[in-house]
Amino acid sequence: KRELAEQKFTIPSGAGEILFSPRMVKELIMGDIPEMEAIRLMVMCKRAGFDLLSGEVAISSFKDKQTGLKSFQFIPRQQAFRRVAMEHPKFLGMTYEEFPEPEDTYIKYPVKGVCTIWRRDAPEPYREVVYYEEAIMQVGAGGRSVKKGGYCDSQPREFLRGVCEARACRHAFPDKIGSFYSEGESIT
Repeated sequence: KRELAEQKFTIPSGAGEILFSPRMVKELIMGDIPEMEAIRLMVMCKRAGFDLLSGEVAISSFKDKQTGLKSFQFIPRQQAFRRVAMEHPKFLGMTYEEFPEPEDTYIKYPVKGVCTIWRRDAPEPYREVVYYEEAIMQVGAGGRSVKKGGYCDSQPREFLRGVCEARACRHAFPDKIGSFYSEGESIT
């Protein structure tokens, strides 16, 4: 285990790659993250092409209610999903539409968002439809649905766009970002 903690990994950063050990990542990013979790983070970021040092990936920690153990979740930011998708060699284009249109000032919350991604090797585009009401609900105590607060309520249009784009990117590029979830989809 000690040798693994000192082993150097190359991780994407800016225009190139930097050599880091899990211990260095632990000290730079989050001091209480176990070294094995730091290794998992480095491997996942390298596979996806996320820049760990630029803040493209947030680390969320929470205590598991059943086991009492501390768990870690790695959450890419919205711009990270876009950048990785656009840099993919098979990426052809992406659009996002919101309904009703954002110019309709009488409606505070959007109803749904639609993200479409085209790939060079796919005959049909990948289209993801996300309904705002479904995206803001989570399962609470006793299995009851609870509405999320915070970001999804204060910036509903940006929240919906982030969730919709993340889902579309995951479906269009599962080889790169298939196992990552956005801030709006996090399961803490």
